[in-house]
Amino acid sequence: MSSHPAAAAGRAQHAVFADSFKRRSLRQTDQE
Repeated sequence: MSSHPAAAAGRAQHAVFADSFKRRSLRQTDQE
C-alpha cells in the first residue's frame, strides 16, 4: 500500500485546521 501525497497533504492540512480551531476556541474561552 503506497500512501498518496495528496492524501497525506489533506491529512496535514486538516490537522493544522483542527489545531487552529482549538487555539481559537481556547482564546475565546480565555477572554471571557
